[in-house]
Amino acid sequence: MKQLKVAGMHCDACKKLVTMELEDIGLDSSISQIDIADNVGTIMLDDSVSDSDIEKIKEVIGNMDDYEVV
Repeated sequence: MKQLKVAGMHCDACKKLVTMELEDIGLDSSISQIDIADNVGTIMLDDSVSDSDIEKIKEVIGNMDDYEVV
């Protein structure tokens, strides 16, 4: 399982916003789980997600206000 840490996520609304953005690029099915603790979200991704898809995910999240992949 691959994971990304996202600073700025603190609630279920944050999870929904990130998921919606990933739906727009067709990568929401790659997410197996999102956990939030201490203002940082952990996005768990399927092992089948390619490096190029991970870069797309980082770019989409990076372009959102208030969130940053760390």
